[in-house]
Amino acid sequence: MLKCYTPEMGEKEPTTIEIRKRGNLALIKTVPIEISAMRGHYGGWYVRTKQQLKGRGIRQTGEGTYRITDLAFEKLQAANDIKMRCLLD
Repeated sequence: MLKCYTPEMGEKEPTTIEIRKRGNLALIKTVPIEISAMRGHYGGWYVRTKQQLKGRGIRQTGEGTYRITDLAFEKLQAANDIKMRCLLD
C-alpha cells in the first residue's frame, strides 16, 4: 500500500505494524517503512530501499536505488508498504 505524507504540513513519516507471535502471546509494535518511492519525470517510479529487488521491469540505477515500471510498482505495492513524500508547490 502506498502511504503519502506531507512534511510541510507537520506530518511524520508513516509506519507499519509488525506482529510477532510467540506461543499464545503476540508482540505488536510499529516499525518504519523501509521502501521509499517517487514518480519519474517520464513515467515509471524510482524506489529507494535496503532490500534487493529483482524481477521484470526493475532496473538498479545506484546503490539501493531502482527504476521500476508501473506494472512492477503495482506488484511491489501489493506485497509491501511503500512511503512517498508529497511536497506542496
